[in-house]
Amino acid sequence: MQRFIEAEDPETGHRMDFNELRAETSSLMVAGASTGSVTMNWMTYYLSKNPSIKSRVIDGLREMFLHNATGGVAVGVPAATLGRNKSVYPNPDLWDPDRWTGDSTTTDLATMKTSYLGFRYGSRGCIGRNVADQFIQKMIAQLLLRYDIQLEDPSLVLGAKEFTIQKPDQKNNVVLTPRGEVL
Repeated sequence: MQRFIEAEDPETGHRMDFNELRAETSSLMVAGASTGSVTMNWMTYYLSKNPSIKSRVIDGLREMFLHNATGGVAVGVPAATLGRNKSVYPNPDLWDPDRWTGDSTTTDLATMKTSYLGFRYGSRGCIGRNVADQFIQKMIAQLLLRYDIQLEDPSLVLGAKEFTIQKPDQKNNVVLTPRGEVL
């Protein structure tokens, strides 16, 4: 998105306005989904029309993926546990956003960044992680700047329920009081 925002027409020096940026972004999202679905459509068609090739592809996939050393056991990566690794994160059970600034002498920021699995790591990372990161940052920034945010029940202590991600174990409501700032 930043590249679109900074892009200039080489002849006029003109940058895209909001409507142009929105149109380009929408086109890319539609194109990505469309390209993937059309490709899969053609693949299934041609594989169905060519059973001997389909059989070879399936055999190759089995050979690549079915050498499971765990014997059919489901394996997951516990992101919350990894995020509390004492060898990577100083005081891992303390909520300390400052550890990410790199100012601490006990913090190896590069190792922390490669160990954090909130949305990602490597080729199996969430394809929407950049959009999610931007959405979260923008939303939280706007909420914090526009409202004073307080827990409805200040004595509330949340635990976690284990799902694919850890979710709060109970409802937690907040009270938003407008700050009166216009952004």
